Amino acid sequence: MNTVAQVRAEPSTVEVSHDERIELVADGASESIQPEAIDDSWRRCLRDFRVDPKSSSVPHLLTERELRISREPLHSFLVQAQEEIDRLYAIVRPQSYVVLLCNSDGVAIHHRGDESKDREFKQWGIWLGGVWSERVEGTNGIGTCIADRRPVLVHCADHFRSRHTRLSCAGAPIFDPQGGLLAVLDVSKLHQQSDDQPFPLLLQTVIVSARAIEERIFREHFQHCWILAAAPSDDLGSSVLLAIDDQQSIVGADQAARKFFALSDKSLADGIPLSARSRMSAHSSAAQPTGTFRYA
Repeated sequence: MNTVAQVRAEPSTVEVSHDERIELVADGASESIQPEAIDDSWRRCLRDFRVDPKSSSVPHLLTERELRISREPLHSFLVQAQEEIDRLYAIVRPQSYVVLLCNSDGVAIHHRGDESKDREFKQWGIWLGGVWSERVEGTNGIGTCIADRRPVLVHCADHFRSRHTRLSCAGAPIFDPQGGLLAVLDVSKLHQQSDDQPFPLLLQTVIVSARAIEERIFREHFQHCWILAAAPSDDLGSSVLLAIDDQQSIVGADQAARKFFALSDKSLADGIPLSARSRMSAHSSAAQPTGTFRYA
C-alpha cells in the first residue's frame, strides 16, 4: 500500500511528503489547515494544469527580447507606479524582500532587490523575466493572485512545487481604470528555513501599495473629470472612485466601485446621473458609502 493509500485508510498514523499532501487535499481525502484559496489552487495546478509538484527545474526566465515585448505595453504604467514601488521597497528591504511588478500573464517586468544577490534571485526566479503563472509554476503569490483576481499570501509550504517551499510571496492585483486586471504587485523572499514566519502585515502592506498605484492611474486617466472618493461607512472595505463629467454623470468607476455598485461598461458608457448614486447604494449589499467631491 502506498503512502497516499495508507493516509486514506489511517490518516492519523502516517507522515506524508509535500506532493502527497497536495494529492490528498486535492482529492478531499485530508482535512486542510490552510486557506481555501490555496486548496483551490492546488486542485487547479494538479488536475487542470498538470504541474509536477516534485519537479526541481529552475523557474523559466524570459530572454531580453521577450522581456522587452512583455514590458513595452506597460511602459507608461511603469512610470506611474515607480514612486509607490520605491516606497514599498523601502519598507520591505530591511527584511530582505524583493519587489516584483508583473504583467497579467505573470511575467516580472520590474524588479527591486539587493543587487548583490542577483544570482540567488535568478536561481529562484524572483527576477526580471520570471514567469509565475500557475500553469507554469503552480500555486504562488503572483499566479494565484491572477487566477483569483484578489490578494493572496503564499507562504513556504503553501506553494505547489516542493522547490518553492522556502519562498514567501504576497501578491495584490492592480486593476486598470476600466476594471480589467492590469498587473500584480508582489513582494517575495527566500527563507533560510521553510517554517520561518512572514513579515507581519506583509499582505496588507502590498495591498495598500497596489491600491495607491491603482488610484493614481485612475485619476490620471480621468484627469478632466471630477473624482468622487467614497468610503464604506463601516470603515471595513476599500474606498471606491467614481469619475464625474461636467453634466454630473458618472462616466468612470474603478474596479472596487464597479463591484460595489454592480456597474458595467455599457452603463458607464451611457452615463449614469449622479443623482442615481443613492438608488445604486440602496440596492448594494455593502455598507452605504459616503464621500466628497475633489478634483483629480
